[in-house]
Amino acid sequence: MSELLMQIDQMQQEIAQLRGTVESQSMKIKRLEKDSETRYLDLDRRIVFLTTANGSGASATTPSASSTATTDTSASSSASTSVSSTASDSSAASSEPTSSASAEDAYNAAMALVKDKQFAAANKAFEQFVKTYPNDALTANAYYWNGEVYMVRQELASAITSFRKVIDKYPDHVKAPDATYKYAVALDKSGDKAGAIEWLKTVVKRYSGKADGTVRLAQSYLDKLNAGG
Repeated sequence: MSELLMQIDQMQQEIAQLRGTVESQSMKIKRLEKDSETRYLDLDRRIVFLTTANGSGASATTPSASSTATTDTSASSSASTSVSSTASDSSAASSEPTSSASAEDAYNAAMALVKDKQFAAANKAFEQFVKTYPNDALTANAYYWNGEVYMVRQELASAITSFRKVIDKYPDHVKAPDATYKYAVALDKSGDKAGAIEWLKTVVKRYSGKADGTVRLAQSYLDKLNAGG
């Protein structure tokens, strides 16, 4: 239980980091909007200049049809490039995973149930979260903690399913090493010692130098199983 509470504290730190990521993305979007506005104003100035030049026949030579067509095409191309570039940049910024306020509230409510040791209710809350917010930045965390709570309740099959979701869907997520380790532990506790050994080896091989604390736990557990424990 103390280990679970320590992991909850770690989760709170991760949420703080996510908030920082959201703020960073918001600033990036604002910069893109400002850049888009600057491009638009620049294009507008070009159009005004071209219009003035074309209308000043008394003081300037009237451009030929081919020259005007070339200039208009250039302006049109510039506008198209500006809009396309801005749209592409905005799309890239919006594609970054972020967590909405409502999703964060739902996630925090589920974690509060864990702290209150209302484990059955917590599992229901996490299950609802991943259904409602399948693409949220906190979804991987929800799958992981859902597995942890199922482990506390000794519902190993459900724990295995939850941990496997993190492994398969979020292999580069910060919780992936822990999820892989706990997946192996759940396999062992459910009677699949051979499977547990293979996945513990996977943790050691895949995450050495990346999640050394988890790797040490996996190696220790692996040594115990190999010794007949």
